[in-house]
Amino acid sequence: MLGDALAAIWLFSDVQREAVTSVRQVCLRLIRRGDEAHSSEMADLLEGYGDKTLADAYLNSGQPDLEAAARKWARRRGYTIGTDAVSHHAMRRILG
Repeated sequence: MLGDALAAIWLFSDVQREAVTSVRQVCLRLIRRGDEAHSSEMADLLEGYGDKTLADAYLNSGQPDLEAAARKWARRRGYTIGTDAVSHHAMRRILG
């Protein structure tokens, strides 16, 4: 059901300002679930609805299309991507 709501927002060409926080929350939930069914919509929505936190989540999602969207988002905003050692695995972060 969350994915369907996200897909409905994706249909609008203009960013729905009143939905920004909700879109970010839905994307984070879908990533945590490992839901790949709406990853193409999520990748498209990052540009208009994303922030650094969401881009970091995309970058570390394990989904190539979301990672590519995060890299593009970061590059357009002048950010670089680095790797931090966290516990026993590496986490990529968008750095200012």
